[in-house]
Amino acid sequence: MGRRTVLAVPSTQVPLATSVVNRFGTDLYATLTAADPSAPNLVVSPASIAIALAMVLPGARGATAAQLAAALHADEVAELAPSMRALIEALATRTATVENPGGDPVEVVLAIASSLWVQRGFDIEPAYLETLTTEFGAAPHAVDYRNEPESARTQINTWVETATHDRIWELLAPGAVSPATTATVVNATYMKAPWRTTFDRSSTAPAPFTTLAATVVQADAMTVVGFFDHAVVDGVQLIALPYVGRELSMLIALPAAGQPMSVAVAALADLSDLAGKRVAVTLPTFDIETSVDLGDAVVALGAVDLFDPTTCDLTWIATADPPLFVGAIIHQANITVDEDGTEAAAATAVLIAGGAAVQPEPIEFRVDRPFAFAVRDVPTGAILFLGHVGDPTQRRG
Repeated sequence: MGRRTVLAVPSTQVPLATSVVNRFGTDLYATLTAADPSAPNLVVSPASIAIALAMVLPGARGATAAQLAAALHADEVAELAPSMRALIEALATRTATVENPGGDPVEVVLAIASSLWVQRGFDIEPAYLETLTTEFGAAPHAVDYRNEPESARTQINTWVETATHDRIWELLAPGAVSPATTATVVNATYMKAPWRTTFDRSSTAPAPFTTLAATVVQADAMTVVGFFDHAVVDGVQLIALPYVGRELSMLIALPAAGQPMSVAVAALADLSDLAGKRVAVTLPTFDIETSVDLGDAVVALGAVDLFDPTTCDLTWIATADPPLFVGAIIHQANITVDEDGTEAAAATAVLIAGGAAVQPEPIEFRVDRPFAFAVRDVPTGAILFLGHVGDPTQRRG
């Protein structure tokens, strides 16, 4: 089906993709939380979802393309694919052995992979296939949905499991793939990075945490005192906890008591007031996961025709009878945060069908109530993972 082609892309093209990832991500977060406001924890990967949908966009025409572009905030549709390639290539450079102040070099991993799974013998438009392989590095695979849908599902899940280092092992549940499936666009994103300033495990201890449901639980809270970028924006405390190398960081937005989580998430978009300060951080460890069909959310954001067999126009992917349409957009993400650092993974499938002098008193940053978080690529500003923690004692299975 072709070989992957990788071309150099100017870094000046990155901002468009970053804008799409971040604006779409915050819209999607708001839509998901509005649909289920009582969900204690949530994590999604705006980068993974936006990349997967950007892979569908070159195959759409007419109103279908216009709606999807608007949902993505892709104002310059023709430039989106090259811009996504530039962002993906920039993020690929984060994977490295990094010098660790005061310790041995450590590994930082940020891996983004995409693939296309097509019914064997189905004629994909050559231009669309070229766009996916060239701009997204999406390796094409032939499977037999019609006669062996379960085998096709297993092959896609195995690819995702490998790409996410075994953190997501069943993206597509039994029945998600059927003989009517024609193609599946998949993105997988994986990250593992140690903190630049580590938390001492011996200091971790149970501490009270008021959950989103207003109950008090005892959560394992880790603590550290150090110099971190910190700010208060509209009553929301912000802190940036860098990973080794400082090219990736976790932003924590802690709303004041009584403030809605939406205010905390909005604060994540304005980092202009962040400044280095001595901060005493208390943060619960957490290990959460979200698995969701994004179909309703994407429709709510305006991409209505994608899911309507009578109006969807994906003829730049292929001219088929019956016509192609999107049957589901399956997303799964998880994140583990502890004293050592962060490990996180996400996958999206679009199924078609200081000195030692006098130290100032540290600012107290005690996370003892629901908070929002974002894992951010510092040089590009792209949000890789976004979510909230309303009950850190609820762990993923």
